[in-house]
Amino acid sequence: MNDLVGRLRRKGGSYEFATLCDEAADKLEQQDKEIERLQSMHVHCDHCGGSWLDDGINAGCQCRETERLQARFTAPICCICGSTRFKQAWIAENARLTGEGNIVLAVGLWGHHERQYPDEETKRQLDNLHKRKIDLCDWVWVLDIGSYIGDSTRSEIEYAKSLGKPVRYLSREFPDYVEPTDSLRAEAERLQGIVDRAYRKLSCVAIERSCKGVPEIVQACDKQAMGILSEAAEAGGK
Repeated sequence: MNDLVGRLRRKGGSYEFATLCDEAADKLEQQDKEIERLQSMHVHCDHCGGSWLDDGINAGCQCRETERLQARFTAPICCICGSTRFKQAWIAENARLTGEGNIVLAVGLWGHHERQYPDEETKRQLDNLHKRKIDLCDWVWVLDIGSYIGDSTRSEIEYAKSLGKPVRYLSREFPDYVEPTDSLRAEAERLQGIVDRAYRKLSCVAIERSCKGVPEIVQACDKQAMGILSEAAEAGGK
């Protein structure tokens, strides 16, 4: 650049023009120094082949990002995979793994268990979201109750293995495992049974007394079904 400025001066360039050339030369020299400084700050990653600016803030290397993320946690991260039909197993295993000191990543919806199935687009988004949880975890715990593994769970297992994540199976470590009873559902079914018995009794009484008119039917129903209905009411208040 200095040679260029000299040639311009020898060709009769004005003083003002020569001054502008000097200023341009200074700016280019400053830019060259800045480029050299930034290049010296680049750190190469031998694992992934990437590089990043070691300025304490930016990090373009995925390996470095992963290391920084993992450094934030002092407990292993476990991601549970399995069919949502086994809701009680999810709840129980989440509690057990948490008690053992794991950060547990699980589902938040129970489509199969509650018979509320999402549309295809929503299901695709949920499957993709669970794989992002696998990205964050250290290991995967598969709830294969009765050795059952559905398509979504199988895809998640394959994805975890492709990332080198350890995959463990409930059926292998607890071969005699039995899913806990859903206490709320069991209680609801018990109450429904009481009500069904009461209605059946009412129907039988109504048929037997139908020839005597409505007042007699109501009175007979009250006497013979009151005990069953009272039992249902007491159970529902517990």
